[in-house]
Order: sequence, then C-alpha cells, then structure tokens
Amino acid sequence: MEKDPYIAFPKAIAAVMKEYVPDLKGKKVCVPSCGDSVAVFGFQALGAKVTAADISWKQVENGRKIAEQRGLDITYYCSDSMKLEELADETFD
Repeated sequence: MEKDPYIAFPKAIAAVMKEYVPDLKGKKVCVPSCGDSVAVFGFQALGAKVTAADISWKQVENGRKIAEQRGLDITYYCSDSMKLEELADETFD
C-alpha cells in the first residue's frame, strides 16, 4: 500500500479523491465503521491524521494491533457509527 495508497479504495472512489481531494497531508479524517481498517491505512498513507471507529471491539483491536506493529499514529474507538458519541467534540476535514 505504501507504493499506491489508493489501492485501499474502490477505483471510482479513488478517482474522485484524486480529482477533488488530491492532498490529504495533515487533514483530519474520520472513518466510521472502519471494519478491517483497509481504508484507514489508505488515508494514513496519503498523509491524513486518521481517527477510526467500529462497533466491533475485535475489529478495533485488530486495527490497533496492525497500526502499532507498523508504527502508525491512528486513533481507534469502539463506538456505534450511528452515534459516535466519543467524537462529539472532534472536527474533521
């Protein structure tokens, strides 16, 4: 993914991102319902400061573990994506 972070996203989404948001360096991105964290790692590789949330504690822990192993600074929350109460005071780009 380091060579082409856009492989973390469906081709149509990657194309839209490249056109409308070509520079994510330093942008604050939230990935609700992060699941297996593929998009999380894609956004991080594109330079974004990423916060991820999922209702599944197991998914959150798996993502945290991988991020830690890779030395990535990603914030994870176990939260219902319909509420995201833990992120109420956060602002994202």
